[in-house]
Amino acid sequence: MDLANRMIQCQQCLKREFNPRNGVVCSLTHAKPAFEGKECPDFEEDPKVDKERARQIAIATGRAEHEKALKNAPRQPVSTKAVLSIIGTILLVAIIIGIRIAIRYGNS
Repeated sequence: MDLANRMIQCQQCLKREFNPRNGVVCSLTHAKPAFEGKECPDFEEDPKVDKERARQIAIATGRAEHEKALKNAPRQPVSTKAVLSIIGTILLVAIIIGIRIAIRYGNS
């Protein structure tokens, strides 16, 4: 089960709490849900929670977590060969343009 689906249960559980750094977390573990299977063994349904709203919040939280993970992912270094190829191509084009200009205006 992915984080968004686990968060749906957490949003509906009496044992949820809010952490300013991590958002909704379990009051027992003080962490995002990591249980295996279809349901948390400590789940207690909160009768006051609107289930559809909890689902929407959980899905949004899962997207935010995904975006944060992408933002913090290590970036691939730029290849030296790629940089040299680009610089070489630019120089070659500049030389060809210079030769054409010299030929055109040098014969006048």
